[in-house]
Amino acid sequence: MLELISPLNILLLNTQLGPLSQREFARASFYRDKANCETQTILLNYASTEWPGIFQLLSASRRTCELLRRRTRWDICLVDSHFGALPALALRITGRTRVLAYDDIDFRASFARSRIGRIATRWLERFIVSQADIISSVSRVLLEVRRSQTRKPIILLPNGIDYSSYEASRTLRTPSSQIRTLIYFGYVARNRGVFDPLSLLRDDDSLRYVVFGTGPDIKELTQIIARENLSKVQVLGLVPQSRIPEALCQGDIALALYHRDSHAPWASPLKIIEALAAGLPVITRSYVPMADELVEHRCGLIADNINELASAISRLRDPGVYFKASKAAVSYAKNFDWNRIFGVEFERWKSLLHGNGVESATKKPTGISTSRV
Repeated sequence: MLELISPLNILLLNTQLGPLSQREFARASFYRDKANCETQTILLNYASTEWPGIFQLLSASRRTCELLRRRTRWDICLVDSHFGALPALALRITGRTRVLAYDDIDFRASFARSRIGRIATRWLERFIVSQADIISSVSRVLLEVRRSQTRKPIILLPNGIDYSSYEASRTLRTPSSQIRTLIYFGYVARNRGVFDPLSLLRDDDSLRYVVFGTGPDIKELTQIIARENLSKVQVLGLVPQSRIPEALCQGDIALALYHRDSHAPWASPLKIIEALAAGLPVITRSYVPMADELVEHRCGLIADNINELASAISRLRDPGVYFKASKAAVSYAKNFDWNRIFGVEFERWKSLLHGNGVESATKKPTGISTSRV
């Protein structure tokens, strides 16, 4: 393990439209508590996801000026989207950061609502990729896209979990030969595949289907359940983050039946990783980034249509097949513990600094600060 003379000073520029996500919170906690780095998180929240726009340009300019007035120097500045391109580049040009890292968590051009927005977003993504010293892509699909755009170092850094938080919940699961509860966890929308299993429930009274979450189509879902008297379908709403392991352990088989227009092909679906950690085999689509790995590690099956879904469920209801898949799921999920994931990132950052002969920056500020600038 490479060691630097003093703790690294890290700036995390978060540009999400809201509070820190699990990924950002876990990263900040890791570098503060595990890696003993001087870490500061700054929230650069914008009003919308569309770019360009007068508000966003003015907002980015103002935030950049305020960052520069701090006169703090960092070893690493990590930005998590093209929205932070202007502040990050300004810090780089003025020598306020030694290394610029880009956390590539989505193909954001696919989210833009207008053609101009898509073109501008794609250009800004390519720009921040070209300027970054190191890139961490959340999925293999995104990693290949970025490899076609730059020769800079790129590492695969998927989403993760606090693996230890699932261990206690798994002990609450009672082994049974009655494998019958399907579970969906997350955003309730048609393009997430949440409606897809309903036709099976109409014909098979032995199956149960539990839906946790909320979203734009939850009203339609509850109306269908009531109209067709699907008594074996339950919609239980949002679950606090701390109770996700317990909630997942109520099911037997997790469903992640994303449609192609759901942006899942670019992502690292957290719900799949959470389900695996809870000991649930996962049924997903062939184009979801983790699909091949689930099959390879024998903890999931692929279903691209309703017939394949019925076949996959039937196969997993065999107790012998199920318990092997459940055990494999728990084992594979260990690879996605946040400490392991960010440990890889930390080593690459230190290697990059060491290879460039970069000395640590001034050690301030201390601790984690979540401030809006």
